[in-house]
Amino acid sequence: MKQTTTLMLLLMLLYRPATSHAQDDVMMQAFYWNVPVNEPGKNGFWYDTLRAKIPAMKSAGIRALWMPPPSKGNFGIGDMGYGVFDHYDLGNYNQKGTTETRFGSRSELSSLITDAHSTSGGAPRMDLYADIILNHIYTENSMPHESGENPAVKTYVFNKAVVGGTQRVPYPTNEIRWIIPNAAAGDYYIQIGGYFLNYAGAVGERGYDVYFKFTHNAPPSPGSQLWESEPNNGSGSFNVALDQRTYSGHMQNNTDIDEYKITLPAADTIEIVLTAKREGTNPVTSAWEWQWAAQSNGYYPSAVWYGGTNLASTTLKAYTATTVDYVNHTGSGEANYTWDYTHFHPVDAADYLGDGGSTEGGYQDQLVPNTKWFGMDFNTYNSTVATRLKNWGSWLTSTVGFDGYRLDFVRGFQESFVADWVNNMPKIGSAQRFVVAEYFTGYK
Repeated sequence: MKQTTTLMLLLMLLYRPATSHAQDDVMMQAFYWNVPVNEPGKNGFWYDTLRAKIPAMKSAGIRALWMPPPSKGNFGIGDMGYGVFDHYDLGNYNQKGTTETRFGSRSELSSLITDAHSTSGGAPRMDLYADIILNHIYTENSMPHESGENPAVKTYVFNKAVVGGTQRVPYPTNEIRWIIPNAAAGDYYIQIGGYFLNYAGAVGERGYDVYFKFTHNAPPSPGSQLWESEPNNGSGSFNVALDQRTYSGHMQNNTDIDEYKITLPAADTIEIVLTAKREGTNPVTSAWEWQWAAQSNGYYPSAVWYGGTNLASTTLKAYTATTVDYVNHTGSGEANYTWDYTHFHPVDAADYLGDGGSTEGGYQDQLVPNTKWFGMDFNTYNSTVATRLKNWGSWLTSTVGFDGYRLDFVRGFQESFVADWVNNMPKIGSAQRFVVAEYFTGYK
């Protein structure tokens, strides 16, 4: 149905009576997925490519360009901008392994905007509409300046994602680093538990990897896959785990735990990282594989025993990529701030992660402001988050020079937030600037 409707619309747009005249009010999408970039040289040149074509596009009647997301992405020079990391880095700070974005430098963007707006020699003005992301940012939990303690996530996990008596979606297993800071020397017995698993299915569906790090020694050479072995369900039954090694295991049933003993030779920090896995078959070779699984399959260190005391409820910390500190911004109007866990869902014991609709009204097209589909999901109900994103929009308009915006994934935040964001934008005289939004649903 969607394809048929789209085709009819295209035909209607293409069909014009013989007496009609061309309209000089065309907007063109000025990028596509994976536009060219010099990755080895860390050089984005798409802005320069567009700039060279501006005279021809103006002559063809194009009066506006839909531009790619301008901010530095978490995935470096290859990021298409939707993995936004630093809102105020438009290709002028060395972060994520590159100064330029996939599309170019801040100065190249400025030159493009200047030429688009220029009416020199009687040329028409061309507006530029930036694609921007307000729902989330992407960060790395392994980076010290992006990772920090998140007590809300720890509570959420230890409650097995049940909030107010309702089962919600677990926080992604692989996005949590479990930390025991300043752990004393000695033996620790770490029990791994599971939740939100399909216990009616085959045990191969309920797999996990667990990685332990508890010294500052150089990591050992990679070896063969290491497996947990039964019995290892506590009460004196355990597997011995070595430093900086990964162990693979399964949850047999809903009461199963797997216990690992680690021995600290001296005081240090213990780090535990879990990843949901499953047994599967390679689609090409049909060989058995240990595959990535949905990270909503919940695994966590349910108990940490040391000297007869369970440290899980006290000393054990959950670290997520929600404590973010950027380079110092020095440009005109560029804000300097940090993010912390209260700026992202879930923010407290009453907050939760949604599943995109099925347990929140049953509709596939409703707003889903709590759904963590992309990166770190902003808590847009938070006044600090809302103010910062509004200020960023004003800066993109007044300082950078964008004329309007395409808002990505507006299902991800509440109406009042986006209304305030739009109303906060500097106007053109008394008129609102051009704004269009992406509202995709599960319907076809």
